[in-house]
Amino acid sequence: MIRAADRCVVDAGGIAGRHVGDGIVAFFIAENLDSESGAAAAAITAARGLKDAMTEVAHRSDLAPEDLAMRFGLHWGSTMYLGLISSVGRTEVTALGDEVNECARIEACATGARTLASKALIERLSPDAAASLNLATNRIAYIPLGELPTATEKARRDAPSIAVCEL
Repeated sequence: MIRAADRCVVDAGGIAGRHVGDGIVAFFIAENLDSESGAAAAAITAARGLKDAMTEVAHRSDLAPEDLAMRFGLHWGSTMYLGLISSVGRTEVTALGDEVNECARIEACATGARTLASKALIERLSPDAAASLNLATNRIAYIPLGELPTATEKARRDAPSIAVCEL
C-alpha cells in the first residue's frame, strides 16, 4: 500500500512526505509543476490514482476493495515551510504551517472514503486543467468544514470556516 501511494504521488509530480500509520502526506510544489494550477491538478490526480490503485492492492491481498477505503484531504498552502528532517536511520520530508494543520483537519472529516478539497485548492485550477479533470468549477458547491456532518471536534475548533467540496 505504501509503495502504491508513493508511486501515485511521484507519478503525478509530487513529493512523498511522511508516512503515518497507513497514511501519507504528500506535497505538490507549484515551481516543480510549472504553475499553481499544475500543482493543484497534480494533487487531485494523485488522489484519484491512489483510490484506483487501492482496488488493485486489495485484489492482490485477497481483501475486499472496501477494506482499503481511503480518505483524502486536499488543500492549498503558500506559506508553509517544507524541509527534510534527518536523524540516525531516518529521513523524511515534512512541512510546517497553518495550511498543513488545516489539511489534516480536512482529511479527518473525509470519512466514508471521500475526497474533500478546499476552495483554495480548486480556485488554483486553470479552466483547461479543470476541464482535463472533468471538473465544472462553476458548479461546485462548497460547505464550511465546521458544518459537515462528519466534522471533527478539532475541525470545528481549528478550521470551521474553510470552504470544502467533495470530489
